[in-house]
Amino acid sequence: HPDYKAAYKVWGKITVFPENYPAIFTCRITANKIYIITYLKKNHNNECFVYNLSGNLIKRTFIPLKSESPLMLSYPFDIYDGTLYQLVDDLETETWSLHMSKI
Repeated sequence: HPDYKAAYKVWGKITVFPENYPAIFTCRITANKIYIITYLKKNHNNECFVYNLSGNLIKRTFIPLKSESPLMLSYPFDIYDGTLYQLVDDLETETWSLHMSKI
């Protein structure tokens, strides 16, 4: 996003996430599972930990969470029945599209 381009370069240089236990972006609880999404990115995908309600790790994966720019929060999303649902704004066509990804 043009408004944040200069700020991104500045913040990108001073923002460092630890290798272990990176900062939590958000979490969702659904279908007896806890989905913890972090700021750690790999190939433009956010890290996601899936736990059961007892706190046991089920899996660690990366999910394609989209955002308008690196400094803005993601587009609206939710997780239901092991699937990530996200509304993404297409600025060229000025329409919203629904993106679905299995976790």
